[in-house]
Amino acid sequence: MVDSSLVITIDGTAGCGKSTIAKKLSRRLDALYLNSGLLYRGLASMAISRGIAVDDVDSLVALLEECTFSFAFKPGGPTVFSMGREVVTLATLMSDQIADTASEIAVHPLIRAPLTLLQQEYITRVPRAVIEGRDAGTVVAPDAQLKVFLDAPLRIRAGRRLRQLHSVGHSEATLPEVLAGINARDTRDRERTYAPLKSAAGAVVYDTEAEQVRHIVRDILLKLEVA
Repeated sequence: MVDSSLVITIDGTAGCGKSTIAKKLSRRLDALYLNSGLLYRGLASMAISRGIAVDDVDSLVALLEECTFSFAFKPGGPTVFSMGREVVTLATLMSDQIADTASEIAVHPLIRAPLTLLQQEYITRVPRAVIEGRDAGTVVAPDAQLKVFLDAPLRIRAGRRLRQLHSVGHSEATLPEVLAGINARDTRDRERTYAPLKSAAGAVVYDTEAEQVRHIVRDILLKLEVA
């Protein structure tokens, strides 16, 4: 029987299936779901709207201090708010421009530190949480009961990302552009000095090209003895 108090982290590369698996787990476990990337995307959206450059750390920190992020406390569907209202639609947050800007902003320790603290405070207020991100298992929740790391070949992830973009209205997206964007974000995330993307010690690693989502979810549930 799964513990009443539970934190699961799902880290991995862009387009590897983190959101799909994290949402399915949160529903199955009646756990609250946190997509940490949406915090960075929300900030990126505001920075773009105000014309703040990705390397203007002082202005980004000041902008972050204005923000009040909150979450929908229900399994499967986070909502990111800023200053009491929704920042932008989820479709806009998923755009490549927002994704690239968020990745560039996320290299700054002065940005990551307060957003990490925000996530840590969030999981102390709920009995169960499934967190997806780049550093959920290594930095945000290093004491999580179960850590998962997902990956797949770049061509597979780019194809998934392209289909996702098209599904939310970004019909202008092309495969070469998506391939280049994901490759650049992967490199930036892995090579940043603070909280780089990597598999946490003791994490269960899955290749989402080789294994279907339902099999991965079932295997995770079996490890938790709730399948």
